[in-house]
Amino acid sequence: MGIERGGNSEYEEYEPSFEEKTAKWEETLQSLLAEDPSLLKLSGKYIANDDVTIICNYHGLEKVRILDLADNQISDDALPVLFESENLAQIEELYLGINFLTGQGLTDVARSNQIKMKNLKTLVISDNRLTDASVADFMRSGNFPNLESLDIGWNEVGNETAKAIGETTSFPGLKKLEMERGYIDLEALKEMVLGSLMDQLQELNLTANKLKDEGLKVLVSAPKWKALKVLKVSQNMFG
Repeated sequence: MGIERGGNSEYEEYEPSFEEKTAKWEETLQSLLAEDPSLLKLSGKYIANDDVTIICNYHGLEKVRILDLADNQISDDALPVLFESENLAQIEELYLGINFLTGQGLTDVARSNQIKMKNLKTLVISDNRLTDASVADFMRSGNFPNLESLDIGWNEVGNETAKAIGETTSFPGLKKLEMERGYIDLEALKEMVLGSLMDQLQELNLTANKLKDEGLKVLVSAPKWKALKVLKVSQNMFG
């Protein structure tokens, strides 16, 4: 802190070094994993990209199956670091909602040939600013064959993603798809509901999209839905 004459004070914010952050994180992670080695809950911790790198480099995560990084400050550059980490290869549930993701990181992950997180069953990337094109790239990716639940709601998901969903054959185990507050229109919906994925979904959330009465007719009359149990379509433009 520097003090000026006249009673005005200037405060210089201290920024710890990477080494200091690493030491602090090792202490934190050790404590959290002692409570439950299968769960690492780090939501709302102001975690940024350098923190993600430190976490991924920590050798003590082998029993972690659930990683919660929601409500942080993680941006695109950190996504490949997460998904390509040897120390996180066993993760089954990953929560990344409410971060600073815009799309390039998701595209990089979708196209990467170094993905280690092959056992992932649940992925939540809602409440970001992901572009339609980046989510479409993810839906075309073959990197996550064991995924069972995907939440891509509250992003810029729209027609390109819907068409990619209609085309994809990369998610043989996907049962739950959350697409709340998207921008899917009628023509893209027609392509989406003809995809093979529609036969295996048990739950589909299309709440608050751009669907009108004709869109509801398309959903109801689609020759699919062999496994569907829950369909959410409220807050659209029906009537």
